[in-house]
Order: sequence, then C-alpha cells, then structure tokens
Amino acid sequence: MKKIWLLIFAGFFVACGNPNDPGEVNRLIEQAWEAFQKGEYKQAEVTFTEALNRDAGRVEAKSGLGWSRAFLRNYQGAVDVWQEGLAIEANYVDIHAGLCLVYQVLKKFESCISAGQKVAELAPDYQFPYYDGVNIATIRGLMASAYYGLGQFDQAAKMMDEADPQNAPHSSDPKTLLQTIMTFLGLK
Repeated sequence: MKKIWLLIFAGFFVACGNPNDPGEVNRLIEQAWEAFQKGEYKQAEVTFTEALNRDAGRVEAKSGLGWSRAFLRNYQGAVDVWQEGLAIEANYVDIHAGLCLVYQVLKKFESCISAGQKVAELAPDYQFPYYDGVNIATIRGLMASAYYGLGQFDQAAKMMDEADPQNAPHSSDPKTLLQTIMTFLGLK
C-alpha cells in the first residue's frame, strides 16, 4: 500500500511540474518578453516577477523586470532590480543600456554617461532585442544629452558626432546643440 501512495504522489508531482524547473522559468521569461514587446508592461512585470520568485538568480529576468518597470515609469524600481542583476553578472549589456536611459531621465548625468560607455565598450553595435528604438545611436544620443546637462558642450557635440555621424560635425553652440540633441532623441 505504501508503494502505491508513493507512485501516486510521484505521478502527481510529475503532472504538476516542478515550479523551480529551469524550463518553466525559461518559459515564463519568454512569455514576459512577449508581453513587453506587445506593450503590456504591467503583465511583463508580473511574469518576470513570477520567474524571479522561482529562480532569483536569473539575470535575464532581472533585466526584463527592470525594463518593464522603466516603461511603467517606476525608475527607481528599475534601477534597484538592475543593480541586483549587475551584482550577478557585471557585464550584462541590456542592463547597462537600461541604466543609461533611466539615469538620463533621473538627471543623474554622470551615471548615464558611465552606463553608456559600458554599453559602447561591451557592444559597439548594440541593439536592444526587445525594442527597436534602443540602439547604440540612442545610447550615444543620451550620453550627449547628459554631457549637455553637465555643461560640457564640446563633449556633447563630439558624442553627437558619434551618434549621428552623417550630420557631423555638430555645433557646440548650446542653443543649436540642444535643438540637435532633442530632435535626434525625438523630443521635439
């Protein structure tokens, strides 16, 4: 009789699946990115969180949770989870790209530049795989904006030359440069 109960329990466990199964965590991460790409950022946040509840060390889930929070305008929440991700994998380029964006929004210009430099170092032709509007040119444009925010207009113009080489050289005149950066980033 004891063997029958063990077989029934084992069958139940197999039927229900192991909630910490790496395949299940991968499936949740895929579902979360699908939701993200559809613009369903709240659903993506929930699904990434579920993946992390099953495996707290998954850097891709931390990256995705941060991106979801950033698109929901929970900027500090994004930074917090991305910092956790970098503690696991210091060179995770998608996290550095996200930090560049969010630090620019938060007006933490030096941190924006530092994160952007890390992206350029790790992936000179960077393209965020889940949102077409984020690539190395965007990162450089954000860095130019950060240099501008620090009053380093010559450096901002040089960064715009890298972000938008077909229109180089860019003026370091503050008024002209601001218009150029804003237009490039789609803010005007």
